Amino acid sequence: MVYRRGGRKAAAKPSHDEATEGRYSRPMAACTIGMNGSRISVAILAGGESRRMGRDKGLLPLGGKCMIEAVAERLSPYADELIIGSNDAAAYAFTGFRVVPDLERGHGPMMGVLSCLEAARNGSVLFAPCDVPVIPDAFVRLMLETAMDADIAMPLDELGRPEPLLAAYSRRTIPAIRRLLEGGVRRMAALMGDDLRSEYGLTLSLARYPDMGWYRNVNTMADYESLLAELAGAPAVERAELAEAPAMERAERP
Repeated sequence: MVYRRGGRKAAAKPSHDEATEGRYSRPMAACTIGMNGSRISVAILAGGESRRMGRDKGLLPLGGKCMIEAVAERLSPYADELIIGSNDAAAYAFTGFRVVPDLERGHGPMMGVLSCLEAARNGSVLFAPCDVPVIPDAFVRLMLETAMDADIAMPLDELGRPEPLLAAYSRRTIPAIRRLLEGGVRRMAALMGDDLRSEYGLTLSLARYPDMGWYRNVNTMADYESLLAELAGAPAVERAELAEAPAMERAERP
């Protein structure tokens, strides 16, 4: 299989199975931890315009691969379907994953979430941005467990603030999201509103992860260079250990 980026034309698009088995060392698992025990899909959001970065963040090089490949490696073992939310299918064809465009342009990340929910073949979808390459397995497991009994499973950072684009949503949220978009609301956090959830019968579960320091937006070249410097500052084995270590243990390390 040949994968090429940039201006060169890619070879024949690999199948989903070829992509997941050939590119990723860990096999995809048929996860059954979604809402009411249903299977769960993973959607990586790569539909932003990257105005401050000046180039597609998902395609930034990172340790011999690109950013979105690193995110896919972290999340693919937890789902039997992985899709990419992007309006540039050609740019991500090399991954072999299905690329889902926005149903309508110009409505921000919420439209990307709605579009992926509409396209997903499973009842629940775990979302992640394309610029979060170091997602601890412990965090993913926490979110999947939180999504077992909720239509909306959303993490909270250390200050109690929700992170709605690194969360899981069931397809039952689709009508509510449509209504918000029709009303000009583009904030995913609006789904947390009691009145809206009550009207649509949606359940919400919040999970506080002890240390969200690994979650950051790579919006500028300075952010990207900072990420590269941080990843290069520790051996690969130590980085993996830190990603798994609880916050208290991590704070005690020199």
